[in-house]
Amino acid sequence: MSWNIMILPVVASAFLAVGGYNAVSTLKKQSLIKEFAKKNKLVFKNKETKILEKKLNKKLAIEGKGKMRSFIKVKDLVKDDEISVFRYIELLELGKEDSHEKPHRPRIGASFEVPLDIDLFFTAGKEGEFVSLYPEGKLLPADIYFQKIRPILEDYSRENNVTISFRRGRALLHINPKTKCGESIEDLQSLLDLSRKIKMAV
Repeated sequence: MSWNIMILPVVASAFLAVGGYNAVSTLKKQSLIKEFAKKNKLVFKNKETKILEKKLNKKLAIEGKGKMRSFIKVKDLVKDDEISVFRYIELLELGKEDSHEKPHRPRIGASFEVPLDIDLFFTAGKEGEFVSLYPEGKLLPADIYFQKIRPILEDYSRENNVTISFRRGRALLHINPKTKCGESIEDLQSLLDLSRKIKMAV
């Protein structure tokens, strides 16, 4: 028996395991968004997913050697008059040689319109620390819009870090869950509440 034939069942089993995990994860996120939508009386707008996907890719793209950001598979979109909450896959590469981040990340995010001149992309830690992701090393405290939303973020109680980006009139926020279980209903509620406060502040 050749070596290829011997390892074929192992490879097939691995693919099935990954596929099964992804399917379970997808169903869990769908169920979570449905529960969240019902709790907040939000309306599903799945006919608008392609429109939003195009907006995210047009507005939030980043440039530079070895850097890219794009969005695919926007699904399960729910929204009120101003805030959209949805699941999606983000393709992000910031050109860091020591990065341990996977380039393809399934996420649940919130998005809304903001003034055209805001240009920020940073993480807000649960201990009150802020780190600029793009451009790396940007002095956030010197930015007038960061000054407006910093008090909101400092007063915001959270278990997980939040990534926040504003570019070309579009904002996107997502939770960075530390557990394999992913986002919780509390995370999504915090995401919506935080988005509404930031929307009002800018």
